Amino acid sequence: QDLFPTLLAAARVEVPGWYAPVVEGRELSPLLRGEGGPSWSERPIFWHQPHLWGVDGPGIWPYSAVRRGRWKLVHDHADGRLELYDLGLDPGETTDVAAERPEVVRRLAEELSTWIERSGARLSLRREDGAPVATARDLAR
Repeated sequence: QDLFPTLLAAARVEVPGWYAPVVEGRELSPLLRGEGGPSWSERPIFWHQPHLWGVDGPGIWPYSAVRRGRWKLVHDHADGRLELYDLGLDPGETTDVAAERPEVVRRLAEELSTWIERSGARLSLRREDGAPVATARDLAR
């Protein structure tokens, strides 16, 4: 999403006024010039993939995620699991530390759930009854 405002800035074009309220990305030119400050490292980044993609291969499972600073929380829609990774120590996301850091899980789960609600994104639906899967907020309680 950051590419859209970055490309517009490079072309010296403003984000259309009617579209600006829904653009979440930020223009990356300062960061690319090495001018990014601490606000960039603490800015949340969200992912949302509510459906299975690539059924015949390794694919991508249904999930939502948020990264803030060194922490990344993954909400696995398929099995209702929350995973937490310390990307400062484990950039390959090999060790889930959710059990050791429940306060970080709760904080990021709240932030992720709020973003999903605010953006109008939809969660995956359960096959059994067609209802949405539990939110990250509900799973973190």
